Amino acid sequence: MVRDSLHNLDSPTPFNDVDVIYFDPEEANPDAYIKYESQLIQQMPELNWQVRNQAIMHGRNGDSPYKSVLDAMSYWPEKETAIAIRQTAESQYECIAAFGVESLLKGDITYNSNRPRKVFDDRVKSKGWLVRWPQLSVAP
Repeated sequence: MVRDSLHNLDSPTPFNDVDVIYFDPEEANPDAYIKYESQLIQQMPELNWQVRNQAIMHGRNGDSPYKSVLDAMSYWPEKETAIAIRQTAESQYECIAAFGVESLLKGDITYNSNRPRKVFDDRVKSKGWLVRWPQLSVAP
């Protein structure tokens, strides 16, 4: 949505997925996300929901255990996607960003050295970000 605004697009870019992340080190069932995704699909079937417990994602990614959602996001391949919003009360929301929001608002796509550069380059290409939003710049 930020990138659409920076490019003055008249119609919003459809979401390719909606990531829902949480941190629960006590969750015993590593497949609990399947149930959560199913519940979300029942509520909003037009969206591609992806739910992940960040307390266990370090194993898949080959990292040391994450300490929190914010810590987990600090390993994401590009810094501008490491932003999350959560509802804290009715009509109240909190935004957290592992690397701040300045580069997102500037129109950058920035490599996170916590991941291999090839992962970053492959994602930039496969997501088509520079095709959809040609004024973005890939920052080192």
